[in-house]
Amino acid sequence: MDCGSHFLSGIAIAIALPDDPDPVKNYIQKGLVVVGSVVADIPVPFIWKAIGKITMKSVRKMELNEHDWNDHAPRIGWYKIYKTMHSFLFLFLIGFIEMFLLGNLFFSLGLLIHQLYDLPTHKYENRETNPQPLWPLSDIAFTGGLTNGWAWQVERLVSWDIHFIVICAVLFCKGYLT
Repeated sequence: MDCGSHFLSGIAIAIALPDDPDPVKNYIQKGLVVVGSVVADIPVPFIWKAIGKITMKSVRKMELNEHDWNDHAPRIGWYKIYKTMHSFLFLFLIGFIEMFLLGNLFFSLGLLIHQLYDLPTHKYENRETNPQPLWPLSDIAFTGGLTNGWAWQVERLVSWDIHFIVICAVLFCKGYLT
């Protein structure tokens, strides 16, 4: 999914959570979920910028495509950060630190939602650019994705449809879509 989709999913999950009676604490908790849902994709613009330099294509004019990502992303330093932030091992480390420091797992919940959304929406030709949930301990790739969430064709629509259904289900269960 793209960062905007992750942001929307973070908001939907935050809305679905029970409210804390303390309004300040409530906003902080829900904010942590939203931030956690997007933080793993912070390296993406830097990766695309580096790919643009390598391929001599414009990022702003959207000349880059998924083949550029498959061919060049694994060789870019930012990609290792991206893979680390998408690893369940990173999630467990962050969860441990968050539980120790804050006594909750709201940020980690957002990160978990991000990672779970990415599994069915990231399917690439290059095995190395598919999700590797145990990286850096293992480079085993999850290749069971349903679609390439970054593609701009039909695959993108399928990815957004999956996302839309999940968000609607959350909002319906919370009573916002009755």
